[in-house]
Amino acid sequence: MALAQVDTPVDTIVITEDWSQDATGAAINAETWLEAFNGDMARDPLRPGSMLRSANRHQGGMNCAFFDRQWLKPDTIWQSRDLTGCRLVHNYPTPKMCDKWNPGCTSLDAKNNCNDERFNPANY
Repeated sequence: MALAQVDTPVDTIVITEDWSQDATGAAINAETWLEAFNGDMARDPLRPGSMLRSANRHQGGMNCAFFDRQWLKPDTIWQSRDLTGCRLVHNYPTPKMCDKWNPGCTSLDAKNNCNDERFNPANY
């Protein structure tokens, strides 16, 4: 779809986060996309004020990506410790979400972008 086809791209939600469990706590099949036209954003009768599949667990709201809020090339993301989330990963590590500069990190393979030398906290 071309940008010109969307009347209000800055107000058109493309992706939202979804619930990983239903109102009873049972795991549900997570989808990659959540769409307004197939019931994902319908009212949830078991959770007043909540949508059926789109998560609104952040103080009553949800994280959304819009059709045209910001456009970035992968190289721009890969060069930034903030856009990649590597600054947060380093400052608030867990055993699986960490960088090689955190003692006890178990995520040491090359796929972990945060292990790249350009994100060494000594260089911050």
